[in-house]
Amino acid sequence: MRLLRELSRRKLRTALTITGITIGIWALVVFSSMANKINDLVGQGAEFYNDKIIVTDGEAFGTSPMRLAAADAIAKLEGVGAVDPQVQLLWAADGSGANFAVDNMVIGLIPGADAGYEITFGETVVGNRSPIDTPLMESIRGFVSREDPGAEVTPVALPGFSDSRWFREAFPDCVAYGFFPQKAMDLFEAAPLVHGADERVPIEDLGMASRFYANLAEETLR
Repeated sequence: MRLLRELSRRKLRTALTITGITIGIWALVVFSSMANKINDLVGQGAEFYNDKIIVTDGEAFGTSPMRLAAADAIAKLEGVGAVDPQVQLLWAADGSGANFAVDNMVIGLIPGADAGYEITFGETVVGNRSPIDTPLMESIRGFVSREDPGAEVTPVALPGFSDSRWFREAFPDCVAYGFFPQKAMDLFEAAPLVHGADERVPIEDLGMASRFYANLAEETLR
């Protein structure tokens, strides 16, 4: 009874403690689910590439396109059924240059390179999104306005997606945004580093993101 009285007397501390425990349990469940998903993806990737090879022309991966002549040399190798050279690039519709926020893609194919092969896609993943006007978005807009007066929050559509897509499908009321504030490193510097050997986040941006998440928890649970 004394313990219950102490808990009722310190309502704020009790609420914060219970909230912290709840968030901790939820984090364990989410990270466990993410770990299982990652293991599944890695397993599928290992199975997919088990009998395949990745060919480069000796340059660092992803830094330059292969020479077209290399396709002819590869096609002549024993055991190679077909070579299908492609050029894929995210490009602005007006032709002004690369644009990481545009979903149109320019693809160049060599006629006849498929050598009679047919590619079929047996699985279709339909994208989803969270509503734009929500309390969470208002918190994001408020943080951006405080950190960079005059800046605006703009949603973008990307060809890839994160686990937020699955959370929204499993929990219809879930609101999830892919938001990580950064100022020290802009998009044109950060985008080429994604999934690369030198992928990194500046300390300044990490500190700013930490402030955002800490304030967000306080605002949401207030």
